[in-house]
Amino acid sequence: RSISAQKLALSPEQYLRVRDHLLETVQPENRDYLYDYFTDNCSTRVRDVIDLALDGALSGHFTQRPARLNFREQTRRLTAMDFWYYLGLEAGLGSPVDRPRDRWEEMFIPGVLADSLVGLSLAETAGPAAGERLLLYASSRAEPAADPPDVWSRYLLLGILLAAAAWASGRFLSTVLGEGLLLAWALLAGTAGCVLAGLWGLTDHHAAGSNVNLLLFLPLALLAPLRAPKKVVAVLMLAATVTAAMLALVPGGQYNLDVLAFAAPLNLVCSALLWRGPALFGQR
Repeated sequence: RSISAQKLALSPEQYLRVRDHLLETVQPENRDYLYDYFTDNCSTRVRDVIDLALDGALSGHFTQRPARLNFREQTRRLTAMDFWYYLGLEAGLGSPVDRPRDRWEEMFIPGVLADSLVGLSLAETAGPAAGERLLLYASSRAEPAADPPDVWSRYLLLGILLAAAAWASGRFLSTVLGEGLLLAWALLAGTAGCVLAGLWGLTDHHAAGSNVNLLLFLPLALLAPLRAPKKVVAVLMLAATVTAAMLALVPGGQYNLDVLAFAAPLNLVCSALLWRGPALFGQR
């Protein structure tokens, strides 16, 4: 990542306030804290210290101003270049990260905080709270786009290719191989669903709550290898996938188009296998 610096326009009194607060923060009894990527990270901690120095001027100015992007949009924008990391985050983040945010909350991104300080005018100095950013180190990596790109098509292509490969393996190579690949997907999806349910119900990761992706990674898919409930699992997997697709069309809901594009083709073919058995591959 690139590294830049800004000079804060603090009075001597404000500087001493920051110094005293930082000295208190680094004490052994205070220096450990429960990290949260969105609400308590390296950027929000700097934001809060600056707000303390400015007597609440930063929060007072930006709390009522809408953010340009919500938590999910910022996360998508910053991780879109990493294929699997992006997909994993999209699968694990629930609907809380989709709700509208204010500019103060959006400062969990260091660049947003830096830009906000330049745009904040202080009455005491009749100038900005901080100067323009001075570039100290330029990264060789391309800068993230200003807005989250549409990348769902790459996941749809992968999902279709994997589903087609599993079907073709059963049709042209071995029925056992085709069944094994699709049942492996069912077990993987079921395991992922259990992880998502655990993050929602058993941890304090609030960003993972109310996750629509549980419909795409159904924990009951773990029963797919068992003979008795195969058709029940097939119906449930199909119904859940269709429901997830319908919810994706609802305005203001959880954005999961990328995860849906990847998982839906595999779920549909897996459901067909559980319902039809070897007949899916042209076997009687």
